[in-house]
Amino acid sequence: MSMPQGKAPVWVVIAGGGTAGHVYPGLAVAQALQRRGYEAEAIHFVGSVRGVEQALVPAARFGLSLLPGRGIQRRVSLQNIKSLWGLAQAVKQAKVLLQQLNPAVVLSVGGYASVACVLAAKRLGIPLVVAEQNAVPGLANRLASRWARVAAVAFPDTLLPRSTLIGNPVRQEIQVVNRHTQRDEARAALGLDSQRFLVAAVSGSLGAARLNRAVFEAARAWFDRDDLSIYHVVGKRDWNDLASLRPDLSVAALEYRAVEYCEQMADVYAAADLLVGRAGASSVAELTVVGLASVLVPLPGAPGDHQTANAAHLATQGAAVQVADHELDERRLMAEVNKLLEDPPKLAAMGDKARSLGHPDADERLADLLERHACSRPNHHSTSHHSPALDSDTEVSAVSVLDSISRIHLLGIGGAGMSGLAVLLQQMGKAVSGSDLAASAVLDRLHASGVEVFVGHQASQVNGSDLVVRSTAVGDANPEVLAAQAAGIAVWRRAEMLQAITVRCATVAVAGTHGKTTTSAMLAHILSVTGHDPSYLVGAALAGGSIGARWSGPDCFIIEADESDGTFEELRVIRGVLTSVEPDHLRSDRNPANLQAEFGRFCAGATHGLVVCADDAGALQASEGCERVLYGTAAFSDYRLQMLSQNGRSSSSKIYLASGEILALDVPMAGQYNALNALGALTMACELGVEAAAGVAAVADFAGVARRFERRGEVAGVEFIDDYAHLPTEVSCALRAAREGIWKRVVCVFQPHRYTRTLYLWRDFARSFDLADVTILTDIYSAGEPEIPGVSGQLIWQAVNQANPGQDITYIASLDEVAQCLVDVLRPGDLCLTLGAGDLTDIPDQVMAMFQEVV
Repeated sequence: MSMPQGKAPVWVVIAGGGTAGHVYPGLAVAQALQRRGYEAEAIHFVGSVRGVEQALVPAARFGLSLLPGRGIQRRVSLQNIKSLWGLAQAVKQAKVLLQQLNPAVVLSVGGYASVACVLAAKRLGIPLVVAEQNAVPGLANRLASRWARVAAVAFPDTLLPRSTLIGNPVRQEIQVVNRHTQRDEARAALGLDSQRFLVAAVSGSLGAARLNRAVFEAARAWFDRDDLSIYHVVGKRDWNDLASLRPDLSVAALEYRAVEYCEQMADVYAAADLLVGRAGASSVAELTVVGLASVLVPLPGAPGDHQTANAAHLATQGAAVQVADHELDERRLMAEVNKLLEDPPKLAAMGDKARSLGHPDADERLADLLERHACSRPNHHSTSHHSPALDSDTEVSAVSVLDSISRIHLLGIGGAGMSGLAVLLQQMGKAVSGSDLAASAVLDRLHASGVEVFVGHQASQVNGSDLVVRSTAVGDANPEVLAAQAAGIAVWRRAEMLQAITVRCATVAVAGTHGKTTTSAMLAHILSVTGHDPSYLVGAALAGGSIGARWSGPDCFIIEADESDGTFEELRVIRGVLTSVEPDHLRSDRNPANLQAEFGRFCAGATHGLVVCADDAGALQASEGCERVLYGTAAFSDYRLQMLSQNGRSSSSKIYLASGEILALDVPMAGQYNALNALGALTMACELGVEAAAGVAAVADFAGVARRFERRGEVAGVEFIDDYAHLPTEVSCALRAAREGIWKRVVCVFQPHRYTRTLYLWRDFARSFDLADVTILTDIYSAGEPEIPGVSGQLIWQAVNQANPGQDITYIASLDEVAQCLVDVLRPGDLCLTLGAGDLTDIPDQVMAMFQEVV
């Protein structure tokens, strides 16, 4: 057994391999962890002396230990006796290795190389997470899933206990492929004609004899096709074994290029119009991420016939054509290719369907699962004293822990969610301190209220704390996290703290992918004005800059429930409001079925009923079967909205109650979406005992929420409004609200939020800016994420230009240059609408100051 070198602490062991299909997902999640701040030394791979990981893992600069052993044959064989003996020896070595590395979690990516580590982790009590790439689980992961905390699967019908659908992690260079904008460049890199229809035939690293023979013969038959190109990746084995069969087409009209192996698969995907190949898990995942139509020929005899199941997932939904290996010859191959070549709409529809099945965020979601299920086991960090830790299985324990501590330190305290939590805990009587990377007005307000705040993260800042709570933006490598663990101070996630608070309260949670901040703030306002004195925690500053939190006691606690990090599933609520269910793509939301399941669990946990938006199909589906009251414009709503007028600053409506009462609803915020938010808040307030007329009066007096269509000022006849909208639908809604105003032009400035979100969502912004007269796109606000090569605001610019070539849209990376551009572009009568969740919010003040200097 080769042992790791050095003494850096290992956080995760990634066990498995044998084939590239097992190793690549492990490398993808390892790189995702690096982007979160984990050092390469904190990630260690364990594989087999016979697997491809020997080459792939060191090339990626991660540590690797190799164990003896070989796979168990699926038939009676004397070789299996040797294999079982080798497995027993490997388990012993794996146990020694894991004791030395002492990881917080083990990830099994499958293959026989994972079995020894799985069994050793079970014996040592190390948390185990399984990642299964295929539709039919392999033997190793079926075994591992018996003891795993969670099994991350790539296909919706994969049968493993405690499974959650995340997709199959793919390499980052594949995630950023844009087939529309990179096509010509990719073809040039491959030395191919940019005008022909390109078929990429990919047989894999080891080859596929029947598929390769069919391609060879089809190429000969297409000798005179001057409209066709074939890029043929033959594979190392068949390159030699079938060398005599390769056609010489040097003088043919057909463009045919055969290569032994291709390391630039990103170029192949970007260049191809159609791919012909096997249905391995990695290939299927990559096809869906890039949105490429395919003809899939499953490998016969694959364990569990998993390639047939993989291919069927695409074929049954119209994303691929599936051909059995024994049915494939040159005639069948030519027929399938010709049908698609002659039907461009069908080919395009297949590509679009493939993309809709993709999970480009699978690496990040698997990293989420590892962080969620990892734990600091005994001796994982040295301890000098013991501090209470949250027992997630016992809610009483959470309450007793919170009651028993006096000083709490918050990491990432400047964020909207954590700053509100600081105020809440301070008003509960706790001594609160916290740190953040940069100084801000929020830190100043917290300091003024008596919270001890630090700028920057240093180990000494946790001294004297009974408990540390960290935001989702703070990783395990943070020096204060490490110092707390070394000192034996419990470190909770924000979600765990919120669980401990909500357990003791009559909690009303407002959830949804859009509108939850405004709705929860309105609900808290209505209850406050009508004398119900609620506690509340809202994920944004309120009008005037005050932090959106207050503690008045446990009798009524209004909380904004965040789905982006799974927080809303950990809250204990008696009632819930559900505004909307739409993919965000940053986490689990890329997959609609999984998103619906998460919101469904939230709805099921609301023991005293729900208030649900009847206009949102996703919300209706998630809450189906639950006790609910409906609000919206739909005719079947219990509280029905009829819009009367909008003016870009406010709206007037009628609302029809189930009792027959009709009331006027005036909302001092722009847009129908805010009228719906107000109605959702009013509906829940009425369910809690507020008289409808009193609630309507309270809505009319609502001062608003910071960065929710917030008027920032007017200079030189130009009005400035700032909004938090950062998702495609939110951008469209904000622009639609702006169009209801009296402005001559709407000049929109949009700052994309997070590299990961932009990577997953850039295509969906294609029509979001249609209602703007002028659009300026900036570069990405990272929110602490490391840069992802190839991902920038230009991706969105490309998507908009492709969808609407006549759109007046400009990409300017620098915010300083954006400000100067606005001074040049804006004219009297314009609305300047800044959109985004980052630091673009400073632009209105900056531009107004520049205008005043000119004047």
